[in-house]
Amino acid sequence: MAGILIRIFKLAGKEKKNLILAFIFNFFESTCMMIPLYFMLLTLRDITENTLTMDITLNRVFYMLIALLGQYIFNLLVHFFQSGTGFRMMNKQRIKMGDKLKRMPMGCFSDNKIGDVTAVLTNDLTFVETFSMQFLSKVANALISTILIIVFLLCISWKMTIVAMIVYPIAFLLNIKIQKDFKKYGEQRQEKQSEVVSVLLEYIQGISVIKALNLSGRNFKKLESILARFEKTALNFEMKAVPLNTAFMCCFQISIGLILYFAPQLYISEDISLAIVMMFIIVAFRIYTPVEALSIYSGIIRLMDTCLNRLENIMSVQPLDDNDKDEKADRFDIEFKNVHFSYERKPVLKNISFKSMEKSMTAIVGPSGSGKTTISNLIARFWDVQKGEVLIGGINVKSMKCDTVLSNISMIFQNVYLFNDTVLNNIKLGRPDATIDQVIEAAKKARCHGFISELENGYDTVIAEGGSTLSGGEKQRISIARAILKDAPIIIVDEATSNVDPENEKELQDALNSLVKEKTLIVIAHRLSTVKKANQILVLNKEGILVEKGTHQELIDNKGIYSEFWSKRMKARNWKINSN
Repeated sequence: MAGILIRIFKLAGKEKKNLILAFIFNFFESTCMMIPLYFMLLTLRDITENTLTMDITLNRVFYMLIALLGQYIFNLLVHFFQSGTGFRMMNKQRIKMGDKLKRMPMGCFSDNKIGDVTAVLTNDLTFVETFSMQFLSKVANALISTILIIVFLLCISWKMTIVAMIVYPIAFLLNIKIQKDFKKYGEQRQEKQSEVVSVLLEYIQGISVIKALNLSGRNFKKLESILARFEKTALNFEMKAVPLNTAFMCCFQISIGLILYFAPQLYISEDISLAIVMMFIIVAFRIYTPVEALSIYSGIIRLMDTCLNRLENIMSVQPLDDNDKDEKADRFDIEFKNVHFSYERKPVLKNISFKSMEKSMTAIVGPSGSGKTTISNLIARFWDVQKGEVLIGGINVKSMKCDTVLSNISMIFQNVYLFNDTVLNNIKLGRPDATIDQVIEAAKKARCHGFISELENGYDTVIAEGGSTLSGGEKQRISIARAILKDAPIIIVDEATSNVDPENEKELQDALNSLVKEKTLIVIAHRLSTVKKANQILVLNKEGILVEKGTHQELIDNKGIYSEFWSKRMKARNWKINSN
């Protein structure tokens, strides 16, 4: 429990001072709660000794009202400093995590890890945000109240205090066991939850395929299976907690019985007064309430522990630019020197060397899996090479911050993702401070101003998540408008026209021509017809080796792999369906 408190304080950062203030006010609140007990003891004494008067009663009622008001005020202060702090620290943590995610290697977003990342962002941070401050308040209140009650009871009868506290060691040992079990089963529960998130993401993203193949509902066995395992783990988590929690709670019921038995015995033997007997009998039903609350929060504590573990695991991943270096390029040629790269243990690129001159076009061709997209990812520093160097303007990209690298690059992806926001804001992602006139100018160059103007709310039309309300060609042109607005000196295009119908292809090609003027252009080509005008064509084989390099005509004359690709493409052009 102390460990969780330390971790929450560490997570709070600069907000730590507010939590300390909350603890101080919690102490005063608990003290105010003890004042009525003291006056109750005095009143019971006066009743048994027949010395109680109306003046004394009114005087005590007045002070009890003051204590009640103090309790109310301090409770408000506790919530003010704790609740506000909880929301602020989680808000900062989300921003910090978002900044960390954009600097992490893309391997952290692979299929087997995306569940953890998503679970932390959607579930774990919300869970900690919801329960951490509530937990702090309950724990602080329980600890302070318990200490104050023990001190108070020791002052009126040490013998009865021993009777009241005799079960504490047993309850303490049971609580340790509860914490260990909750830690074990809590980790299993959170692990299964990550698997559920991963499979649900897969299910949602592939819903069109699932519906087309009639795999929805119970026919989608993978989803059904993982949900069943999560249900079993969650139930097991709850059932393991019941026996020990019950035993823990029974300890305090036994203590109440001991108080009810020994208090009269000590009174008969004249060790304590009747007022003290009555006081202990009354207090017996409330002195264990704070400690019982700790048992109720045991499961939450362990789940919070697991949530914080997953958060810390992600935040401990070494970012790509974890140093103070941030060199700036003053020219924008791109060079690969003896680059080797592997995804984990799978080699993709082997000893790649080439140079793309500033304001020139370099096309990359090769079969699927040859490493074409990997080259663009290395230029943008989505990954770092294991061996060799990637240079922009003669500077190793490892000497630049990720933000610096990306500020010089615009990327047009084959599969465009648009956010659930207005058309205007989707285009302004390339340059957030752009004016509406600049956005419209970029849209006109990208050949998308026409269809945007015809939308219900024009540039203020909200696009559905992923851009599902637009056609493929329309999404591509919006992404090109975004790149034109950004006006970066390096453009990387992952064959933007490969999945577009012929009617849209000319529009897209004109838009691309507006984008790439006076830029260093890297094109990943699926259609060889788009690379004929390239200043340089790089040809990769399926082993990720650069086997040919030159202009279109040079490679045709070379009679190598590229010439073979081109020959097959020309034959495919003349292919047609025989209706006979």
